[in-house]
Formats: sequence, C-alpha cells, structure tokens
Amino acid sequence: MATDKRLHEIDLDLEIKALYENIIVEEQTYLLSQKQATTLASLMSAGLNDRKRENRISVLNLLVGKAVKKRTGFDISSTKNIPGEVASFLIDLLIVDNINWELSTYGKQLLSLAEKRIKATLNKD
Repeated sequence: MATDKRLHEIDLDLEIKALYENIIVEEQTYLLSQKQATTLASLMSAGLNDRKRENRISVLNLLVGKAVKKRTGFDISSTKNIPGEVASFLIDLLIVDNINWELSTYGKQLLSLAEKRIKATLNKD
C-alpha cells in the first residue's frame, strides 16, 4: 500500500488559493463522465462527516466554486455539472498515488477542513 507523503497540517485558505490558480478550464470544456461524477461523489463522501448531498455541494463550492464560476459562468449545483477538467483535477488531488479511488490523507484533511469551515459559518448565522 502506498503511503501518503502529504501528511502535514494544511492551510485551507492557501489550498483554496492554489486550487483557484491551478484549475484551468478551456473555452471548449469537456463534459463530466458518469464515472468521474460517481468517483468524485464517492471520494468526497469518504472524507466528510456529514455525507448529505447539500454538504458535498457546499464543500465543492467552497473549494472550487469561485474558480468554476469565473471560468465557466455557472454555479456548482451538483457533482454532475462541473467541467470534466475540474473533476479530473480534484480526483487527482484527492486520491492516493497509484491506488485507484482511495482517498488520501491530504484529501481527508482538505475535505474535513472545508466541512468544518462551512459548519462554523452556518452556526454563526
């Protein structure tokens, strides 16, 4: 079994900034495949305490929503309506190297921090 080399504590704001800078959606975006949508939803569910659809969408929007909106003009309302390039980027970011569809420690940290930020924001209101 491969070990995850990204075991350090992560800075969510820095990670989100890096995601925005690295997501490149070209004018001709390719559509999300069913396999990508299923894999992304599965990976996200594995990293969240609250696995409801609304929570997955909120986490996706926190992590990449602004970047997707800026580059495509639409809001993320489902794991099925993000561009294929973005899904591939997120899947590659979240999985353990060389192990198909197993969430990495880094992926768990990233999703958990995003979820905690969303829950804290909701509890403020």
